[in-house]
Amino acid sequence: MPFFPVFKETLVLPLPLKEVKEKLRKRLVADGDLPEEKKGKFNGKVFENTFRISLYINYPDNYLPLMVGELEATSKGTLVFITYRLFPFVFAFLVFWSVICFLFGLFLYFFTEKQLYAGISFLLGGLNYLLCLVNFRRKKKIARRHFHSIWAEGEPLNN
Repeated sequence: MPFFPVFKETLVLPLPLKEVKEKLRKRLVADGDLPEEKKGKFNGKVFENTFRISLYINYPDNYLPLMVGELEATSKGTLVFITYRLFPFVFAFLVFWSVICFLFGLFLYFFTEKQLYAGISFLLGGLNYLLCLVNFRRKKKIARRHFHSIWAEGEPLNN
C-alpha cells in the first residue's frame, strides 16, 4: 500500500476506442448545462488516448480524486487504465503539514525536552494524514461508482 492516497484500476471494455471516448465526452460538463444536468457528470478533458477528469461538484471538496487515465485499443475492445489521486495542491498541503508537524515534534522533543508537546505535534500530523486518507477513500468510491456508471446502460447516478 502506498504512503500517499492513490488507487489504480484497469477496466476491460468491449467497446471500440472511438465509442469509449465519445461516452466519456458525453459525460463531461458543458458550458450551457443547467445545474440539475450537471449531477453525475465530470469536469476535465479527454485527449487522444488519455483523460484527466474529476467528478463535478458545486461545493469545495479537497479530497475529491483526480482521475488520470489512459485508453488503449485492443482487438476485442478497449483497455482503460485509471489512477485516482489527490489534486496536486491538496497533495502539497498534505506533505507540507505532515513535514511541519514532524519537524516541530522533533524540535520540541530534542531541543526543548517537552515530550507532551512533541507528542501532540506528532499526533496532529498523524490525524491530518488519517483524515486525508479516510476522506480520499470515501470520495474515491463515489467517483469510481459514477465512472463505472458511464459504461452501464441508463442515466447517470444522482449522488
